[in-house]
Amino acid sequence: MKAPLPENEAHRLKTLQDLEVLDTDNEPEFDELTEMAAKICNMPVALISLVDSNRQWFKAKVGLNVDETEREVAFCAHSILSPSEIMEVPNALLDPRFVDNSLVTDGPMFRFYAGVPLIASNGDALGTLCVLDYKPGKLSDFQKLSLKTLSRLVVRELDLRHSYKTMRRVLGEVSDEKNILQPDSTIDEQAIVLQKQLSSRVQFEILSRRILDSTLDAVITTDEHGMVIYWNPKAEDLFGYTEFQAQSKSIIELIVDSSESEAAKKRFSQIVSGNAGEFTPNRFEFEAIRVSGERVSVEVSVVYLKRFGETVVTSFMRDVTESLVIRDIDAAVGIMRKLKRLGIRFSLDDFGTGYSSLEYLSKLPLSELKIDQSFVRNMHINARPTIIIKTIINMAKSLGLKVVAEGVETQIQYQLLQSFGCQLFQGYHFGRPMPAADCEDFLS
Repeated sequence: MKAPLPENEAHRLKTLQDLEVLDTDNEPEFDELTEMAAKICNMPVALISLVDSNRQWFKAKVGLNVDETEREVAFCAHSILSPSEIMEVPNALLDPRFVDNSLVTDGPMFRFYAGVPLIASNGDALGTLCVLDYKPGKLSDFQKLSLKTLSRLVVRELDLRHSYKTMRRVLGEVSDEKNILQPDSTIDEQAIVLQKQLSSRVQFEILSRRILDSTLDAVITTDEHGMVIYWNPKAEDLFGYTEFQAQSKSIIELIVDSSESEAAKKRFSQIVSGNAGEFTPNRFEFEAIRVSGERVSVEVSVVYLKRFGETVVTSFMRDVTESLVIRDIDAAVGIMRKLKRLGIRFSLDDFGTGYSSLEYLSKLPLSELKIDQSFVRNMHINARPTIIIKTIINMAKSLGLKVVAEGVETQIQYQLLQSFGCQLFQGYHFGRPMPAADCEDFLS
């Protein structure tokens, strides 16, 4: 069955064409992500498939020798119709959409398919990161979560690639213009120097983006009107919105209580009204609102830069729950000891990140440690988070402390943490936020 066209097909195709990625050579960044998808999902075939007007073209592939297929037989053409969902086909022979598909009835005779749409910053579905098998199957929750995470990394690599290519094209135009205006060897040399300088700056920008993606602070960049243009993974952890949900939304509407929005807008206007071309630091604290409605105390450092007539505002944010202790740790220890004698126990939240430090373990009268959810979430990405988790658990046991794992969302995460010796757990695997009345019914 041929998939219908998305309602935004013309706009979607323009977004895809503007990326200038179709029919390009293999690139290791995309190959590595595709290989990782195949290994995590234990599938013989994995693809980064971009759905063009009459074909699907593979930017990267594992286990398949062709570069493209016709769109009318593409599983991915169906997947992009539901951009926010993973499409899983356990057995293509039992699915009316694919039972007579040539990829199922003839070679390569696929049976299983799972694809996560690749969503551009404007919301258009470009294609999918998908895995396939020659026998029926099913992905675990862990594998689905991993595939979604990898799909976001693919989109980021596409964005970075496009930014770099655009800048290189601009560099070429600058060089050409200088040669036309004054075809002199000195100008040629200056143009080459300029190109090298700007090329180095582009490489630095790309590296900076990758660093910001992995930093322990929430990093949010907006335009001069406060509309989000960058939202790193830690911002997702802190406030609960995904990067896709936050893109092009007002940062004030996302994280500021409506009763305080006017004051926040005034402060934002003051921040962006500084001297052009200078970074002006602004540091303050405020009560932010998470997507769940929960309040969180946040410390913010803001910098802005005006250049080429545009303003970019970047905010570095962190939960200051722990920083309140660090300012006078000796006084805090005294108070905590008195409270502990009254039967109150203390837990060190988000251990391993932010303000949590080994100094706390030696001074604070703690009862338990809570392993930060970023380690739990990334256990399947590489071995390092797993090593850190095991180390924290063993260290806590040696100190006589209990251990709580935060952000447990899958059965596999739960079982792994149990095998490491973790005693307590919290996360969506056990229950999601609910109204107070429902909670009372649940507990009863």
